[in-house]
Parts: sequence; C-alpha cells; structure tokens
Amino acid sequence: MTERVAATPGLYPLPDWAKETLSDLKGHQKGDLLSGDESEAIVEQYDEVRAEYVDDQLEAGLDLVTEGQARWDDMIAHPLTVHDAVETGGIVRYYDNNNFYRDPRVVDELDFSGDVAGELESARTLIDGDAPLAATLPGPYSLAQLATDERYGDEAAFQAAIADSSPARSRRSRATTRCSSSSRRW
Repeated sequence: MTERVAATPGLYPLPDWAKETLSDLKGHQKGDLLSGDESEAIVEQYDEVRAEYVDDQLEAGLDLVTEGQARWDDMIAHPLTVHDAVETGGIVRYYDNNNFYRDPRVVDELDFSGDVAGELESARTLIDGDAPLAATLPGPYSLAQLATDERYGDEAAFQAAIADSSPARSRRSRATTRCSSSSRRW
C-alpha cells in the first residue's frame, strides 16, 4: 500500500506584514543580508513568521511540518552564506533560468555554523510532538557547483567540506534520521 504524506517542503513566501517590517529593520542592500548576528528586533520578527508558518501547517493537518525558511535571503545559497568563511558575491543566474542567487564565495575553511540547525531547533519547540519536522536543504554537490571555491582548490575536498559543515551532518552524529533525496526528517 502506498503511504501518502502531506507536506509543503521548501521556502514559504514572507507574509506581507513581515516584508514591510523586515525591510524597515534590515534594508534592501547586499550589506543587509542575514549573517547570523542580527539585532534582537530582526530575530523576533523571524520568530513570529516561523510561528505563523508552523501554526498554519499544524492547523492544515500536515504530516510533516517545515520551518519555512523565512530567514533565507537566497533560496539556494543560505546554508553557505551564513558562514564566517563565506563572502557574498554578486548576483548569479541559477542554471540559465529566471532565478538568481548571491554567489557564496568560500574564502576560508568551512565549519559548522549552527545557523540552519538553530532555525530547525526553534521550529521543533513550536511543534511540541504534534508532527515530525522536515528540512529541505540543497545538497553538497549542488552547493559546490553553485559556489565559488577560493579556499580548497579541489572539487572533492570542497564538496566534503560543505557536507561536513551541513546541519544534516551535525544532526546525523547526534541522532538517527530518515531521509529522502531532498529532505531530512528531524
């Protein structure tokens, strides 16, 4: 028998109320992108957005709940751009379609930033056992293909460094997880 799982993986759109408030707090320039050291006011806004996302999913009766990725300034590069070892470059077209991302330039050794894992842990506290938490993350191969390596100089070493710095890798060392090709259950 086929099991069907109701879920909405990936980025949720920011609610209109949050767009306006966050624009006022963050600004609109490249220097205003998230870096992991945002003001308390910005953190509180994103916490409110995350709570709204989780509540909406629980009310809809979804089997898997996501964090919603409201803090992601880029739909692809966020797991890298929040690292201290990464500088944000210019806008790059994503695989010749009409989507763009900011070029993550890896300039120093990558380590575990804790940023994405922190987002997931915050969402976990909102769910309180009502549903499993799912995370949709770009994989090391995709991130390595889309980023600029100014540190490792070797494709395999670069991919391995990205994999070792990922929240999925850190979580795997602490607990058993089930995964599919594009998401990991927390």
